[in-house]
Amino acid sequence: MDVLVGTSVLAHGIHYAVLAVGLVGLAVLLGPQLLGIHRERTVHDEHDRKVLALADQIAAGTLGSAIPASTRTVSPAPPLLPSAAPDARASLLLPIAVVSSTAAAVVHAAVCPEHFAEKLIFGLFFAGSAIAQIIWSVVMVMRPRRPMLLEAAYGNAAVVALWAVTRTVGLPFGLLPKPEEVGPWDVCCGIWELIAVGACIALLRRDGALPRLAAWAGWRRSAQLFTLGSVAVIAGLYLSGAGA
Repeated sequence: MDVLVGTSVLAHGIHYAVLAVGLVGLAVLLGPQLLGIHRERTVHDEHDRKVLALADQIAAGTLGSAIPASTRTVSPAPPLLPSAAPDARASLLLPIAVVSSTAAAVVHAAVCPEHFAEKLIFGLFFAGSAIAQIIWSVVMVMRPRRPMLLEAAYGNAAVVALWAVTRTVGLPFGLLPKPEEVGPWDVCCGIWELIAVGACIALLRRDGALPRLAAWAGWRRSAQLFTLGSVAVIAGLYLSGAGA
């Protein structure tokens, strides 16, 4: 009995720990937006000072007198910038990968208690998956790196493959003698993991370094809608009391 109580406390502790890490990740996500607002105001202040200085020169009649007309040169036009299509693509795929990994982590954390009650090894697997996925999301928000895309693609694909085995033939060594039923939680989790795999593979096929994840206001509209939809699905699963 003491073991069961301890396991239940551990499962719920992991669940709330994952939620806490998610909130920290959200704060990290919103931080660049606040800094971006500060930088934007600084730029505006500098622009205002230049405009006032220019007005003073016009009023004094000294505008352009410091440089003789014969020595003035016209600056060449700046070269055309390369197409921003790759960055635009990355700005869509990176948020989708991060949101998908976070959503899958929330699902794994949500079903931890019942899987701990079923078998300790099952609970540890779901807890480890949730922690790994949420840590990956936070790291990709703070410092995205290409090797982590490959890790996420292999890791999520392996979890989806294992899920397919447990729903078709079960697991050996008496762990799962017969297949488990398919439920809404695991279906949604599998979809998010497949989306994460696809997004990571697409990002790996893109040349160049990964851009930093923009603040929420800088996300593409489709990425914002995907995020809000994922939150709505998770809330619906919680409120409906659907089984795993």
